Amino acid sequence: MATSSGSTLDVEAYISHYSGYTRLKRLQFIAQQDAGLRSEALRLAFEEVKKTANVAMYNELVAMDPNAPGVDEAWAKETKKSSTQTLEKLETELTSHKTSLIKEAIRMGHNDLAEFHCDRGDFTTALKCFVRTRDYCTTTKHTVSMCLNVIKISIHMGNFTHVSNYVTKAESTPSGSDALLTSQLKIAAGLTHLSGKKYKLAARKFLEVNADLGSGFNEVASSQDVALYGSLCALAAFDRQELKAKLIDNSAFRTLLELFPECRATDIQNPRNPDQPGAQPACAPAWFSRSKPASLILRALVPEASIVIGFSWRTRPRLPHDSARRTCCLTSTCIGT
Repeated sequence: MATSSGSTLDVEAYISHYSGYTRLKRLQFIAQQDAGLRSEALRLAFEEVKKTANVAMYNELVAMDPNAPGVDEAWAKETKKSSTQTLEKLETELTSHKTSLIKEAIRMGHNDLAEFHCDRGDFTTALKCFVRTRDYCTTTKHTVSMCLNVIKISIHMGNFTHVSNYVTKAESTPSGSDALLTSQLKIAAGLTHLSGKKYKLAARKFLEVNADLGSGFNEVASSQDVALYGSLCALAAFDRQELKAKLIDNSAFRTLLELFPECRATDIQNPRNPDQPGAQPACAPAWFSRSKPASLILRALVPEASIVIGFSWRTRPRLPHDSARRTCCLTSTCIGT
C-alpha cells in the first residue's frame, strides 16, 4: 500500500540516472510506495513503457490506476500485433543465417532475438537467446559482451547464481585494460554478495568501483546507487579500522560520494548529533533523512534501515535476518516484491 511521505522529490530528475527496464521498475516502485508521487511516477512510467514493446508492464501500470492519463489500449493492441510480425521476421532471418553457416551472422541473429525479447520484458526467453550466442563468439570481445548481456538479464530476473557465474567467466576472459568493464563486473558482484547477505564482501566490491563510472551501467545501477550501497554495506559490516582505510580514506570512492552530497565521506568521518554534545559519534548521521531518494527507496524497502545507519562507533548491531532480501531489492530485480 502506498503511503504519503510528503516528499518533494523531483521524480523526473531522479529517474534520469537510469535507463531501460530499471527506469521503468523504479518508476513503478515509486508509484506503489508514495501516494504523493504516484501521479507523476505513473505519468513518466507510461511515457517510458510506450517506448518499448513491454505490454505486460503496461498492463501492470494500468492495474495500478485504470484512469491514469497514459492508458492507451490502442497502443497495446498495435504493439502486440507489431511484436508478432517482428518475431516472425527475426526468426526467419536467424534460420537463414543458420543455413549460411556464418558464425557472426548466427551470433547477431541470436542477439537480435534476445534484444527483441528484452524489449518485451520476456527475460527468460531473452536469456536463452543470449546464452546461445556463446557457441558463435569468435573474439574475446564477443565473449565479454555475451557475459555482460547475461549478467544484466540475470540481475533483472533475480538469478544471482547466473550473475556470479558469468562475472567469473568475464573476469577470466582476456579483455585488456577496460576500466568500465571492471566497474560493471564489480557492481554485479557486489549485488550478488548483497543478495547472499554477505555485506562485507558487497561493500568491498562497491568500494572498488572506478570513479569514472558515469552512466556506464545505468541499466542496472547509477553512480549514486554505488555510493549509497557501498556506504551502507560498509557501515553495516566494517569495523572502525576498515571503515577508515576503505571508505573514509578511499579517494576514488569519495569522488563517487560527491555525486550523492548527503552521503559524502566527510559526513561519515565526523558525524555528531548537535542535540547531544557528549554523545558518541554515529556512523551515519542526518544525511539519510535529508536525502529524499535514499529515504524514499531505502525506508520503504528496509524498515530496519535505521539500525543499519544508526549504530555508533562502539555498538554495531547485526542486521535483522530479513534485511538482506529487502536490501537486495534496491536493484531493479526485486523492486516492488
